[in-house]
Amino acid sequence: MFYLTVQSRKEVHRVKKTTLTWLMATLVALQTAPSLAAYQIWEVDKDDGFHSGGSGFGNEIKLDVDGIEVLISGWSDTKGTTNYSDPNSEKIEEAALGYSGDSIHIVNQDESSGSPDHSIDSYNDYDYYRQYGSGYDWGDDFDAALLSFNTGVNLTHLGLGWARENYGESSEQNRSDVSILAYTGTNPFTGFDSAVDTWSNILTGNGGDWTVVGNYGNLAQYSYHAIPSSITSKYWLASVYNPVFNSNGGTPHYNDGFKLKGFKTHTPDGGGSVPLPGTTALLGLGLGLLLLRRRRIKA
Repeated sequence: MFYLTVQSRKEVHRVKKTTLTWLMATLVALQTAPSLAAYQIWEVDKDDGFHSGGSGFGNEIKLDVDGIEVLISGWSDTKGTTNYSDPNSEKIEEAALGYSGDSIHIVNQDESSGSPDHSIDSYNDYDYYRQYGSGYDWGDDFDAALLSFNTGVNLTHLGLGWARENYGESSEQNRSDVSILAYTGTNPFTGFDSAVDTWSNILTGNGGDWTVVGNYGNLAQYSYHAIPSSITSKYWLASVYNPVFNSNGGTPHYNDGFKLKGFKTHTPDGGGSVPLPGTTALLGLGLGLLLLRRRRIKA
């Protein structure tokens, strides 16, 4: 009987040792495993500075959250002479990003850096037109911020900073119309080709690889706005409202501008490596209790 008891206690110790090893291995794995889903909040901070290009055309701003990175760049259809019967005939080329407080603005290659032109806008160089009239190339230029992530994300919210409709007019309002697009092509996106790309021919309906997620009217400044979509993509465009993106019409396309305060994303596969706090805490408690019981048995 005594022999059986000793053997039973050895078996108990063996089982507990195996259990301890399994728990420790599981804890380590869970600490580095991606969660099933994760959400990220991206806030612009002027202290981040510029990732590349200084403050010139083609510069970039880099942000990172939980191991996920995004490069932000500015673009506008300013290359070439505007065909006034087809405002979107100009080609897409690089613009310059800048900071307005803790929001991002864009200055394209056809406009000044004054207000409201230094926003993500369609004001068609308000300052120059006001001063010089129709002799200046003030045709419809539509700015957009390209968000390039290092993994696929679902853009769930867009955060506006300063925003204006009808700047300088009696009907001026603190809001803006916005268009959101996602890259849905099968081939890797390598950037816009300023020799051929227009806001029109990049669309999936015209043989391109960009899908219009939605057009949103009268979005209030200094607030976040939901972007309902099930699309997961590494590349997103946050544009001032552009009528070429809206086949249904019905939204005015002049005199809108906003600055990008931030955005929110969702990574269905968890994105970066993040711990699971609840599970980790439970495993830690289990390990502590198991070690305590082993000490009592030895005593």
